[in-house]
Amino acid sequence: MTCTAYCSRDGVIGIADGLHFPDACLPIAVGSRGHLSFQIEELGERTRKGRAWRVPGVTGWERDHVAYTAVQIFAATILTRNASLRRWPMKAAENV
Repeated sequence: MTCTAYCSRDGVIGIADGLHFPDACLPIAVGSRGHLSFQIEELGERTRKGRAWRVPGVTGWERDHVAYTAVQIFAATILTRNASLRRWPMKAAENV
């Protein structure tokens, strides 16, 4: 089953079934749950309470462009390490 890895503004990573993710979150990669989980555990960092994974460099206190850059670097690293994962499918803007 295809799943989507995403992160919230504070960098906490989640995995949703299908090509969906919550509002106000950024997609990281699309692929199987097993491949996504493995890469997140390998490259992510634990939250303070150790219950979840976080994008390295994103704490929620930095400026938006710094956090966005950190998420893009994290996504590129994950996609480079595992060929079975893909970027989030983007549609071209219509009538722009």
